[in-house]
Amino acid sequence: MKLEELKKQLKEKTVVKFTFNKKDDSTGDALATLNEFLIPIKQVPKDKEEQTRNLGTNLKYFDVKKAGWRSLVYDCSTVVVDEEYITDHWDELARMVSNMRKKSIII
Repeated sequence: MKLEELKKQLKEKTVVKFTFNKKDDSTGDALATLNEFLIPIKQVPKDKEEQTRNLGTNLKYFDVKKAGWRSLVYDCSTVVVDEEYITDHWDELARMVSNMRKKSIII
């Protein structure tokens, strides 16, 4: 999948699960979003431009499981999206969001 398409999915869907190839040829995985309602308040960029500042060279996303911002480099990443993840894991996602809200991490 092209990273522009992934970026579109990250904005439109709740959470996207995907795997990718790293520069060292190992494989990484992410449970990611660009939905500001799922990002901890303290980590939501105050400046929307900050969120996509390096758009020309990489794609920034918020990794829900790692609770931090990560990025994919455009020229070295092969991305495979798990299209079934949202429907198969909706309860798990709802629990994660609920726990974050209880801890006042998100509103």
